[in-house]
Amino acid sequence: MKFLGVILVLFGLLVLPGLVFATGCTEESYLNSCAECTFDDYGKMEESCRKQFEDNGRNCLITTYPAITFMYANPNSCPELGSCQMKFSVCKEMAGTGTDEGDCDSSAVRQCFEEADKCIGQSVNACDARSNPCAVGIFILGTLAFAIFASARK
Repeated sequence: MKFLGVILVLFGLLVLPGLVFATGCTEESYLNSCAECTFDDYGKMEESCRKQFEDNGRNCLITTYPAITFMYANPNSCPELGSCQMKFSVCKEMAGTGTDEGDCDSSAVRQCFEEADKCIGQSVNACDARSNPCAVGIFILGTLAFAIFASARK
């Protein structure tokens, strides 16, 4: 029985971080770029630095949601992602100050990134569940079956 407890804890450590920390990729990238990149006299962020943090945010999303690569490659498979992108663009346009430096100081722009992360998470989870509704259940049942089988062998 002790082994089953260890398996359940390991399962929780593998699954829960993805659920709890899944959001935040774009917001974290935005905050880091604001803190680390320099701005010119006109408030424009240094381009290569901004690009590096955009890539970091994109990589975070791909790591958090592996299916997102397929969904972006096949836009019809998850139209909700396109909706997230459109909502983010509208939000940032309305909340933006006109300069990157001003946007970094704007709580309204930060809110756009928070909302984008939530939207992306919800969309990917909904689209992934729609395309493969049994995957999560099979994974959980398989893990529990393994745990029971392994503890029975002791």
